[in-house]
Amino acid sequence: MHRTTNSPWLRETRPQNPLWINPRDAEKRGIENGDEIAIDAGRRTAEGVAMVTNGIRPGVVGAMWGWGRSGDGAVEETIDGETRGLVEEDGHTPYQFDEPMTEEAGLAKGRDAGFAINHLQPLDEDLGDTGLSDLVGGSNAQYDAFVEVERK
Repeated sequence: MHRTTNSPWLRETRPQNPLWINPRDAEKRGIENGDEIAIDAGRRTAEGVAMVTNGIRPGVVGAMWGWGRSGDGAVEETIDGETRGLVEEDGHTPYQFDEPMTEEAGLAKGRDAGFAINHLQPLDEDLGDTGLSDLVGGSNAQYDAFVEVERK
């Protein structure tokens, strides 16, 4: 999704990334499917939506990568003293599913919808302002973020 977040059609199919949480863990925290939640990893707190599912093990949470962008027109940004505004709306209109006039699909949210997993990552003490890196593959070590989740 990180390369395709600019596609309104894809953002219509999944407008933001929910945080997957096991029903046992959700119950302990008073969280129900669809609740707004706060995700705290000690570095910063992100806001999200809970997806309560048996599709993830107890004691673990998960989320899809690539949401919560702040660049590429997702939010106003200033580069070399020049401020650029948000990208204009994508111009999509609701469309109908198989049975005409019975329901509509959701419109794409903005490019900044959801939360960025990188923002939750603990910082690497040696590299500075970047998340921990996997020593073997060199990629972001997203599995090393320990988070607290609570209902908002």
